[in-house]
Amino acid sequence: MTNHDHPPATGPLAAAPEDREKVVLEITRQILARLNAQLARDNYWQKNGDFQPVMRRLIAEMTRELGPALGAEANAVYQSVQDLVAELGWYGPLQEAMSGEDVTVIIINSPERPFLFEQNGKVRKAPWAVSSEWLKFIVAAFRRRRGLGAALPARYTGAVARPPMRYTWVSGAFAVNGDTLYIRKFRRYPLTLKDQVEAGVLTREAAEFLDMAVKAKVNLIVSGGSGAGKTTLTTTLCLSIPRNERVVTVEDEHEIYLEESLDNFVAYELNPEEPGTTLSDLLRHVGLKVAPDRVIVGEVRGQEAFDLLQAMNTGIDGSMATIHANSPADGLTKWADYVMMSSNPPPLDVIYSRIAAQRPLVAQIARLSDGRRMVTGIAECVSAHKTTFETQALFQLENGALTRTRTPFSRDLADRLAPVKQLLEQRRSRISQIKPVTR
Repeated sequence: MTNHDHPPATGPLAAAPEDREKVVLEITRQILARLNAQLARDNYWQKNGDFQPVMRRLIAEMTRELGPALGAEANAVYQSVQDLVAELGWYGPLQEAMSGEDVTVIIINSPERPFLFEQNGKVRKAPWAVSSEWLKFIVAAFRRRRGLGAALPARYTGAVARPPMRYTWVSGAFAVNGDTLYIRKFRRYPLTLKDQVEAGVLTREAAEFLDMAVKAKVNLIVSGGSGAGKTTLTTTLCLSIPRNERVVTVEDEHEIYLEESLDNFVAYELNPEEPGTTLSDLLRHVGLKVAPDRVIVGEVRGQEAFDLLQAMNTGIDGSMATIHANSPADGLTKWADYVMMSSNPPPLDVIYSRIAAQRPLVAQIARLSDGRRMVTGIAECVSAHKTTFETQALFQLENGALTRTRTPFSRDLADRLAPVKQLLEQRRSRISQIKPVTR
């Protein structure tokens, strides 16, 4: 197709160049929507074989049909569609689920069965399966976005920044029922504490307490099971960090997105192409070498637990981490167990003593049977006796609601919170004294 195939456009595409780009993009979206519908109607989502020639033919036909309206821009539209397909701005059989803001998880357990997706906390079944060839096409495109080779390993876990997500691919070499793909989507703009309160994850009182604790640089562990919402809650809590503080995140895959929320933020993640590097290596040799005010560890489950404890012990207060555990006490115990996995750990009772000396808070979050996420408790570690932690519940579930207990804060926590509380009260007082403008 050449620029001479059609006369100059006389409609919206005759506008200024910057407006034409918007129109080209919109027409591109329309063509991709039609392409999606056509391939779904012809049951291409479940077919194996080389489907890309079919895609190119359909794109060319649809672009040609719009020729009179596109005029000289027909080439631009055709190229735009091809580029989007190549870069996976279009997800084929997963398009609707990937573009849905309320869809957070996509699960393909087998090319032979309809895929599943989690929408508003509920797992639902899609009307079609996704063939092995389509799965390979999608995963290869994910890898290209990270500058990795398109050749697929037998199993792989990675992340993509735009849109933010983590995915795990396992081929039929390991998966009994054929290739599998698990995608966890993340929000580009984090949920705020207000959002979490409105969603029922937190009560207003608990949210205000955690906000003050983060501002006061209290060390914090977010504990919970798989899929409970630990990373989402941690990201929310990071929004309470003053914008001018230097914050470093260290993760297996980048999931804590604070680029738009903090002015001095840097994120580090493991490179799957360098399997010899551990999270402990990244934290010790990179994260702690760049003068952070706070360190956020995506998930503690190995030797990095020791490095995190060392960071807290050397003045990097207000640090956070997530951990897989069923209760605040269990979370602290697992932290100590992971410290023991380091190459030269101190005695176990010393580890317990050092953790307790940090007076960490532990926020326990769970996914309920109806799919909702909820913080079920907030506890403070006040001391350790040999290999036992003493914790006190500050918030706990009562009649299905997160409620402040009658337990007073420890002296250490109260002293930390006092300046922040005073500052907030002064701010509220100034606001209340502002007189409305009268006309």
